Amino acid sequence: MGLDAIEQQFKNAYVVNSRTDMQIYVLFSNGYWEKRPNTWQQGDAVINPYLHPPYGWYQPEYGIGKMWRNDNNFSQRTGWAKWRQQPVQATRQSYQNGEMLWTGTRGVFTLFADSTYKHN
Repeated sequence: MGLDAIEQQFKNAYVVNSRTDMQIYVLFSNGYWEKRPNTWQQGDAVINPYLHPPYGWYQPEYGIGKMWRNDNNFSQRTGWAKWRQQPVQATRQSYQNGEMLWTGTRGVFTLFADSTYKHN
């Protein structure tokens, strides 16, 4: 399935937000992954104006930012964003033991049911 997606690199994770099916894929640097629903809606805060990232880092915005700001320990696990979110070509394919996620910038991620992944 082709995805209308955006990507963002963090200190400790790579994140892909699929606007097609409203899912956020979080690929942590330690080899684990999570998929969470994108709950951001029009009218929700885009950023928290009281949070100021260190020089050269960014606060995530919209759906990724809402998850980053509000989910327990998420911001501590990912760290600040290395760059602003940007559009990315992406495709997702489910299979019996997980999913495969391809992005035009990073290639293929095989996402296993045990919450680990392999980057091909």
